[in-house]
Parts: sequence; C-alpha cells; structure tokens
Amino acid sequence: MGAYSSSGRDLHPSYTHGGLLFDSLPFGIVYQNLQGQIISANPAAEKILGLSLDQMRGVTSIDPRWQSIHEDGSPFPGSDHPAMVTLRTGTAVLHTVMGVFNPTRQDINWININSIPIRDEANGSVMGVYSIFEDISELKSAQQKQKDSELRFASLCSNMLEGVALHQIVYNLKGEPEDYLILEINPAYEKHTGLNKANVVNKLASEIYGTGEAPFLDVYARVERTKTGISFEQYFPPLQKHFLIHVSTPGPGQFVTVFEDITARKQVENMLRFHSQILNNLAEGIYLIRAVDQTIVFANPRFEQMFAYEPGELLGKHVSIVNAPPVNSQQSVHDAIISKLERTGTWSGEVHNVKKDGSTFWCYASVTTFDHPEFGLVWISEHQDITERKQSEHQLRIAATAFEAHEGMVITDADTVILQVNQAFTQTTGFLPAEVIGQTPRILKSGLHDADFYKEMWSKIAQSGSWQGEIWNRRKNGETYPELLTITAVKNERGEVTNYIATINDITERKYSEDKIKQLAYYDQLTQLPNRTLLHDRLKKAFAVSARSGLHGALLFIDLDNFKTLNDTLGHHVGDLLLQQVAQRLLVSVREGDTVARIGGDEFVIILENLGALPDEAAVQSESIGEKILITLSVPYKLDGHEYLSTPSIGFALFKGHGIPIDGLMKQADIAMYQAKAAGRNTLRFFDQHMQDILNRRIALENDLRQAIHNQQFLLYYQAQVDGANHTIGAEALIRWLHPERGMVSPLEFIPLAEETGLILAIGQWVLETACLQLLIWAKAPATRHLRIAVNVSVHQFRQEDFAKQVRDLLDLTGADPGKLKLELTESLLVDNVEDVISKMNELRDLGVSFSLDDFGTGYSSLSYLKRLPLEQLKIDQGFVRDLLTDPNDAAIARTIVALAQSMGLDVIAEGVETIEQRDFLAIHGCHHFQGYLFGKPVSIEQFEKLLKQT
Repeated sequence: MGAYSSSGRDLHPSYTHGGLLFDSLPFGIVYQNLQGQIISANPAAEKILGLSLDQMRGVTSIDPRWQSIHEDGSPFPGSDHPAMVTLRTGTAVLHTVMGVFNPTRQDINWININSIPIRDEANGSVMGVYSIFEDISELKSAQQKQKDSELRFASLCSNMLEGVALHQIVYNLKGEPEDYLILEINPAYEKHTGLNKANVVNKLASEIYGTGEAPFLDVYARVERTKTGISFEQYFPPLQKHFLIHVSTPGPGQFVTVFEDITARKQVENMLRFHSQILNNLAEGIYLIRAVDQTIVFANPRFEQMFAYEPGELLGKHVSIVNAPPVNSQQSVHDAIISKLERTGTWSGEVHNVKKDGSTFWCYASVTTFDHPEFGLVWISEHQDITERKQSEHQLRIAATAFEAHEGMVITDADTVILQVNQAFTQTTGFLPAEVIGQTPRILKSGLHDADFYKEMWSKIAQSGSWQGEIWNRRKNGETYPELLTITAVKNERGEVTNYIATINDITERKYSEDKIKQLAYYDQLTQLPNRTLLHDRLKKAFAVSARSGLHGALLFIDLDNFKTLNDTLGHHVGDLLLQQVAQRLLVSVREGDTVARIGGDEFVIILENLGALPDEAAVQSESIGEKILITLSVPYKLDGHEYLSTPSIGFALFKGHGIPIDGLMKQADIAMYQAKAAGRNTLRFFDQHMQDILNRRIALENDLRQAIHNQQFLLYYQAQVDGANHTIGAEALIRWLHPERGMVSPLEFIPLAEETGLILAIGQWVLETACLQLLIWAKAPATRHLRIAVNVSVHQFRQEDFAKQVRDLLDLTGADPGKLKLELTESLLVDNVEDVISKMNELRDLGVSFSLDDFGTGYSSLSYLKRLPLEQLKIDQGFVRDLLTDPNDAAIARTIVALAQSMGLDVIAEGVETIEQRDFLAIHGCHHFQGYLFGKPVSIEQFEKLLKQT
C-alpha cells in the first residue's frame, strides 16, 4: 500500500502509528495537508472513490476531475468541499452528502463526509484535515426507490376516482385497537366525503366523523388478523351515498381504505329490481343480450311465451336460437343491426324470428344499449309480435294489386255512394273516376232489369254478405253490355256494413262465344230447335220433375214420311225449307214448357211433361197432342214456289221418374215410330208388348256381352289416320266383338249397352292394354315405330277415381311409349266435375300421354273450361264432314272448329272423310289430318300392317 511504502515523510504521526487500524476500517479516510493535497488514504477510501493512492496523491479537492454533484444533481464546487471548508475555517464540517464519479464502476458513488481538522499539539494550529466518508449509495438507491414508489402511489391516488385514505391504528393500554389516525387522503376522498384534507390529516377518526368512536375498527382488526383484504358495502346516511369499501394492510398497524361511490349503481340496481317487476308484467316481450358474447341474460315471461319456451330455458343461450335462419339478405340485415348498435347504441325494425318448435313469425324489435352493473354492456330488445299485421299488410298488398287488376272494381260506402274506382272500371264503362265518385251505381243501370231483380239481389247481399250474377249495365256512351258482377259487403267488428266492393267483368265476348258454341252444340243450325245433346239434358230434368211430382211424361218420336223423295226431286234446299216449316208448326202444336227438338235429318222429338198420374190418363193426353200434330203437319206447305204435302209418323213412349234410362226411352219411342210407319204412315203408335220383347233380347245381349268379356271375344281393328301428304301417322283403335254364334257384332249395338251396364270399364281396360302392347310391338320396327294409337275412353271409364293410375300402371307393365298413346275423350265428359277431369288429364299429360277431343261440335264445351284442358287435338265429328259440301251449316261448323283450334294452338283432325272433295275442302280451311274410308276402313292388325307395307 502506498502509505506503508512511504518513508513516513509528511505523514501525520497518528496515521503512522495507527495505520493498521485505519486499513481495517470499513469507511474511507483521506488525509489532506494545509494546501488540500491528498497525502494518504486507506483501502476503503480507494475502493469508494475508485482511485488508488498513487492516483490521488497530490490532488486537491478543488481539482475538476472529481466531477462531484449535489443531491439535486447540480455540480458540487471543489471550494465547497468539506475538507477545503475545514482548512479555511478550522472547524469540522459534518454529514455532508455528495456524489462522486467512480471511474472504476463508471457511475456515481453517494458518500456522507465528515471533515475533522488536525491540530498541532503544541500550539493548536491546523496542520491538515481528515475526511472520513461512508458509501451511502445503496441507502440512496433505496431512498430513491421508496420516494419513487411514494410518488407513484401519490400520483395514483391523486388520479383515482375512488377515495383513498391511509390510516394508522391507535392502541389502548391493553393492546387493543381503540382508534385510528388519518395519515393521508386523496382528492377523491375529499370529494366523496366533503371533508377537507387540511382538517383531516393526522386527526383521529372518532373526532373527524363525530361519532365518538372510530368506524370499521372491527374490520381493521380482522384484516390485521387474517392479513387479507376485505370488501363490503356501507351506506352513509349523512352523505346519502352508498360506498363499496375495500380495506387492505401495507404493514403492521397501517391500513389503506378505498371508498368507491356506488350510489348510482345501487340506484340502478334498485331501479332494475323495480323495472324487473314491470318487465315481468309487460305485454311486450323483453330480453337482454350480453354484447360481448351475444348470449341471453334475461327474458320476461311474455318473451318466453311468445317464443314457446319454458321459464328460464333461454338464459345463457346464444341469441341465434330465436333468430330465423338467414334467407336471401337476412344475414346482411343482421350484420347491419349489430353495426348500428355498436355505432349508435339503438336500432329498431322488423325481424324474422323462430319459435322453439321451428315455426317462424315476424316481430317489431326496438333495441337499445345499456351498461348493466352485472352483465356489462347489454342490448335490451323489446319485441312485438306483428305476424297478424304482416299478414294484413300482405293481404293489403294483394288487395292493392288486385284493385288495379284487369277486373273493374268499385268501392262504395254503406249508402252505396261510390268512393273509388280502378282503371279497369274506366276502360269497361267509359266513366272517369271524377264522373262517378260521389254518385251511386245507379248511374250504370241499363233499364233491362225490373225492380224485383234488384230487390232480390240486395236481399241476398243482406242475408249472406255477397252476391254474384250476370247483369246488363250501360256504358257512358249509352251502349248496354253483359257483365259478371260480384258484390261483397265489408263489415266492421260489430257486424255493421261499412262498405261494398263490387267487381265487374265485361263478358260481351264470352257471352257471344258461349252463345255461338252453345248454338252449335245445343241447337240445330237449320231449325234453331234443340239438338240431341240438349234433348238429353231436357230429358234428365223431365225425369227429375216427374220423380218429384209423380206425374207421367211422354216422348214423341216424329219422322217425316217420304222426305228423301222430296230431297231427290226438288233438292236439299227445298227439303231444308220443309224442315224449317215443320219446326215452326211443331212449336205451335205443343204446350208451353214442352220441348221440341230435331235430332238429325227429318227426325224430330217432343218431350211432353206434367201428364196424368195414371198411365191411361197420360196416354190419352199425349195421344190428343199427337193427333193435333198429325193434323198440323198434314196441311200443305209452300216451298220455293212449290206446294207440297207431307205427313208424319209418330211413336210414343211414356215415362215416370227415373224408371228407364234415357237411351232406353228413346229406343222405345223410335220403335213405336217404326211401327207407325209399318202401319201405313201418317199415324201414331204407342210402345207395346212386342216392343218389350225386343227389350228382352237386349237383356240376352247383355248376358252375352258379359260372357264375351270373360272369354275374351273382342278384337281391335285399326283405322288409319293420315296427314296432308297421305302419310299414315297413326291409327284409331276400334273394338269389334266376334260373337261365337252371331258373328261380328257392331260396336253401335253393344257399346251403348256396355255404357249403361258398366261393363264398359272392363272393356275399356282391355282396349287400353291391347293398344299398349301393340305400341310396344310397333316400337321394335323402324317402319312402325313412329305410329301413334288413338283409343276412345268412355266417360264412365275416365271418371274412375284411379283412372290415371290405371293408365300409368299399364304403361309401366307393357313398356309402351306414353308419347305414342292418344286418348280420345268426348265433350260429355265436361258436363260434371270439370276440375277432376283437368287434374287427371294434367297427371297423364305429365307422363307424355296426349288427348284429342272427339266428336267436337256435337256437345257443349265451355270455352272457359276448354282453354284449361291440356288438349293436343280437336276432332271434327263425321256428322259435320258428311254433308259439308252440300250443307252450309255443316261447312260453317267445320270452319269454326278449325279456326277455334288454331286460335288455341291445337291440332285438328276430321273423321268420316270419304271423298277427295271433302279432304280438299278441309285442307283449304286449315285441317291437315284426316281419318275415313278415303284412306282405309277399320281392319284387323294383320290387314293394317299389310296395307302399311303397300304404301
């Protein structure tokens, strides 16, 4: 060491004699002479200052290399060094704190210096100075950390919203907590309690709170005992505030008490409890959704009931459980709702919800954001079930659309004053809205209906709330027109009429078309008398009336004698004149309510009703009318300049109720008429026992027919159907009966009987199956695979409930191509249950089966139904084809049918074509498919296929 290696020159004697003692001291000692130069230093000083004695020797305290600083960081001048002050003043300078840069550690060492003067023992003069210093760096660091911590704690407390107080327990002589001293409080504490810091700090709690005792002492004791914090709620009546208080201990006897003002929260909780009572009794559904995870945290009973859940069953479930699955843009709507809630805190609108059972319904939801004390940010949603309103709106939209539909509409008040009309009304009537609003519908009256008509109409409306019927009204220009009118009364909840709604449809064109079709279908075009179809309809009604009244009726079958001779000698036009005059004479010969019909050629039929209850009485009455007819028709006729005498032959058949089928009655009258002819003409005859014998033969024929079905005695003949180029495109399958004794029996003889007895069902099934099997055979040959087979279907057969299934099963069983099967139906099928007919036809059409309407023009087909039938083809009856070159009426009917088919996009085929002239006429007018003897008679399958090979 430097001090011990020296020669001892300039060293103070005490250091020399006590060197070993100084070297072992833990604090540094430096000796400086009167010039302030360092003469010696012990090892501790070297370590503390970071310099060796050799580096320090001769250096003074004022040397700038020391880099000394004050505690506040400012430079410490060397002249202020304690050693220099002691040398100047000769007095000791104690406890001076300074920082000295330690070059070894490259940081500041904080030291506490005591400077003591060294005096001459002889005269007491100052010889030098001892600087004794202690390294207090660690202490300073600890003090700084504590200060920093206190500053951070003070900063934290001063910025806290909660009140914070530091308390110190005061114990009594027994060592029990007696009071506590308030050491510190933060600004929030002052704010919450209203106490001023200057009046609180270092004061006893019992004095501050004026209670005579310190509050919460038991809490502090428990915290000190358990060394764990305690939280509790406390209401302070003077402050009218609720606080959440948390007490913890930083050290023995000291406690930090944090006061959190929860007055608002308690008020909210109380409000929520109060509101919960309200929410649970609201008529609207209310539920709360926690925003963070979108789970349901509350649902009132109405909401649970609305969604069909048990109480509490929805809690904890994700909100999607009540949201209907996304449809179209539903998902984007949901996202938009969430986005707006996050942005603005509110949303309202219509939502599609789902109940527990999966059924969906509409609600109007109003959602707001709320900071819940327990659940945090929540969305509270109020739901109102608007399903009925949505349905009403839907109905209103439909009504609004319907109001501006093609039908004219009128809305009136309860006094029938017009409130509103639509555009279709103006188009139909010609009246502008301004011209009719404020008026009554009487402005449209045509004058063609009497007062009773309107009285009955309004009576029906008063009874049932509505009326529908055809009526004649008048347009603005004075033109009258037929109209389908529907009037409906609108009533309020008390059942009082508030409005009337009327829909009007101009049916001028429909009436014209129906009248024309009806005229063609129901009336003879020459005489304007009912035809065979209408006659059948009248007979049905006559049977019903007879059954109710118990009175007989009679059917008169009239045939003009030698009518063919007239046509052959004077021509058909003269014959037509005779038929027209006969019709007029017959009409004046019968009673009002009786029916006169022409069923073809020179054959007329009369229905007499309401005759006597006894057969003899009825026979006398009908004979009297018959005699009158004989006389009337025997008066000479003037025909195109010719005088002509004609006589009739008349057959009678009586009926009562439904005792005999229509066709049977017709046959009886027909047989009686031929008996009149056989008796010499110009006379009348009644159906007698001989005629009954003929009917007995019919019974025998029925038995034979049953055997024929059982023994499969039927054959299918095929008649070619060709196109305009004479190419065979298919065939109509026609049944034949090969009787073991009578030979070939005509279908005209047994088909009507099969229809009457119901045997037609088994026969029709056999025909369909045989045709399908033939199609399967034809499909295997290139020359025949294109051919189609048309099969006649009986009305009774088609009306079977499972008819469509029967056809489908046959097609599956045989493997025949449905597209090659064509079913021919007659117009009589459309008389009853048209909707069922259309349904079956659509079902078969979907399989590929096509339809042709057979004998078109001989029956009555409503255009409204006809346009709905999935038809492919209309078939002109041979009755119109036979005389179309000589009979203008038949020609007109044929042209009308072709035009109607073309307008409906249907194919048309004519049957009974026997001459080239007939074919050419039909082709010129648009008919390009034919069937008849001109192209081939019905033949067996072998002959048909042979003819195919020859063409």
